[in-house]
Amino acid sequence: MLVVDDAHRLRQSRARLEQPLRQALERVDRAGGALHVVIVGPAPLLPESGRAPALHLRLGPLGLTAATHFLPRGSPTEIVQAYTVFGGYPTRLRMLDPSATWTTNLRRLLLERGAPLADAGLAMLERSFQTPSRYAAVLARLSLGEADWSTVHQSVSDLSASGQLAPYIKRLSEMGVIETRRSLDHPPTSRARRYRIRDAFHAFWFRFLFPSGPDADHPNQARRLFEVVRDGVSVHSHEIFRGVCRDFMRSDAIASLGANARETGSLWGTSFDIPVAGVLRSGQPFYGRTGWVERLDTSALDHLDREIRNTRYGFGREVRLRILFGGAGFTPSLRRAAARRDNTLLIDAAEMVSSD
Repeated sequence: MLVVDDAHRLRQSRARLEQPLRQALERVDRAGGALHVVIVGPAPLLPESGRAPALHLRLGPLGLTAATHFLPRGSPTEIVQAYTVFGGYPTRLRMLDPSATWTTNLRRLLLERGAPLADAGLAMLERSFQTPSRYAAVLARLSLGEADWSTVHQSVSDLSASGQLAPYIKRLSEMGVIETRRSLDHPPTSRARRYRIRDAFHAFWFRFLFPSGPDADHPNQARRLFEVVRDGVSVHSHEIFRGVCRDFMRSDAIASLGANARETGSLWGTSFDIPVAGVLRSGQPFYGRTGWVERLDTSALDHLDREIRNTRYGFGREVRLRILFGGAGFTPSLRRAAARRDNTLLIDAAEMVSSD
């Protein structure tokens, strides 16, 4: 049960409820059962009209840890791989067969003729828009990885002026499909922003299913689509893994670091691009690099050290923590180098999956 003890504050700023409510929902999903929200306080909940006010909280997808028990069984890397394909929305996760591999689930739910999620991306847009083509073009570009305004605008060929992109970004943001990101060392009003698809499944669908499209006449449609996915899924998962690591620091790092992050995001500038960064609740700043396909080696740590020197974010703190997230693990030389330093931590897929 989640108790909101200030009804007046609820009406003033509902957005501040999103994080505790999302965390409560993740705990409920892990344990099973129902979530009850109780609102108490001196301010009356009903306006003079007598009609109850609408309360809409867009919680977004579950994080990796909360989604794990839905995902197909396998090695920790395979579990994370499945999450980068199917995302974190419970209604979709419950369609998975945990006893089958993620590739078998992929064929059954997405690739075979008549698969239940084969048209999921366009169906989502068609429910909201009469002409979804421009929205689809925006999402197709962002499915390749987060991008700035100019890059997204160039992907919509029939928008002549950059400003014409604004309503499409705004509507997709309101729907919770994309999110706007800024470098942590920039003020909230900064125009140096990037945009990304919020849920891994939507990024996967618009990257692989949208450009390929259904082909009812193709004798081996499932095999054709699977070959497309097989050739590009590692690059896709590498992009999604960055967001998975940021979510891990926000909600599940306490088992590894003794505290979750009170602020998390990324840092980028002319001489650095750090995909995971923030400050722990203990006050310690952290900076992270991610790797998916190959095991990280000492060059990844050296590169992170150089980039940290180019940003003033967290400057002045006694210990600036380095974190390397390795989906495929780490070389022995990197493990030895990290063991010799008190400011470096290695986190692999096994630790992320078992952090609950």
